[in-house]
Amino acid sequence: MAIDLKIEQRKIVKNLEAIFNAPSMKNALLQSNLQSIIEKQFNILAYLEKKHKNKIIKSDKLLVTYNQLANKHFTIDQNVSFEDDEILVDDINYLNIYIRNIYKIDLDSLAAGKEVKIATPTVSEAVPQQTVAANPFPFMMPGMASNLPNEQNPMYTAMANARIQQESMQGKVYLFKTKPKYMPLLKWIISVLLLLFCFASLFVAIGMICASGSAKLDGNTVDVLTALPYFLLGLGSFFICYRTVAPLIKNEKNENRLYAFNWQLYLMLGILFLFLLIFGGAIGVDLFIFRPNRTPWPAVDSSSTKEFGLWAWFIGYVLLIVSAVLLVAVIVFAAVKSPKVDTERLNALMRQYIEESVKAPPPIPPGSQ
Repeated sequence: MAIDLKIEQRKIVKNLEAIFNAPSMKNALLQSNLQSIIEKQFNILAYLEKKHKNKIIKSDKLLVTYNQLANKHFTIDQNVSFEDDEILVDDINYLNIYIRNIYKIDLDSLAAGKEVKIATPTVSEAVPQQTVAANPFPFMMPGMASNLPNEQNPMYTAMANARIQQESMQGKVYLFKTKPKYMPLLKWIISVLLLLFCFASLFVAIGMICASGSAKLDGNTVDVLTALPYFLLGLGSFFICYRTVAPLIKNEKNENRLYAFNWQLYLMLGILFLFLLIFGGAIGVDLFIFRPNRTPWPAVDSSSTKEFGLWAWFIGYVLLIVSAVLLVAVIVFAAVKSPKVDTERLNALMRQYIEESVKAPPPIPPGSQ
């Protein structure tokens, strides 16, 4: 079913008006957790008004009311944009979910003018704003219990944290603000470049083995063991290629794996490559440039295998450099354009799970029975 964003826009206005006009919500509007959710609603509303080119801008009038009630000076981010309509609708609906879970009331009741008594928040509003780990792959959020107040049992936070981790691994909780369509394409490009990088590394290694004994460096034969690091580089790049492309070819249902981008995964490969670039390049420069009477190759015997090895080394090394330069460019671009973790929504979900844990009977420690 197609999403009608004009209906969603009217829903935001109705929800905000209901909250601002309800005397029972006066104190709740001073809570920072609710404020952060409402402020995101304002950004979404402004985005939709701009998208629909509305002549009557309701967000400005509502903003004045909000700042007065919340005692704030919040300003709307006019440059915010949302690429995925489904996530946008989820963010709009989350305000109602939060109000219902934390204050035990329904926004429809407030919008109908019914005066209701809200529940007093307990743990969820007592927990300060947490910081979700910037790298969600593999979707971990460690250390959240360390920021709890002294009177709060950290067991509940650990349980909530574990639940979010499990649900993110299962695809039940989406961790990011957007679902950029270009991320899968960038991963395909990176995978192809990694495959080229793998073959280039193997070409260099095979070339060194074939040419072993055909040339000498300071009187020492270029040993077969010199090729071993290039084999490892090739195997490592192939493994990372598989890790990158696997979610795309397996029809992965967990959207976290489709859109997450972990640039740290490529860091060790880059360090090893830089080492071999200098090491292998030094050998090549000495063999093919600085030694006299070698045009274009060092003097070799009549063995075609050794001559092939020298050509393979040269071609592989050129491909290695070209693919590495392209890889760095695409990886940097993907890292900059990767979706950002929706810290606000995940922290609110964290507080909700803590609230549910507090209401449930605490687990009995092993051996206490």
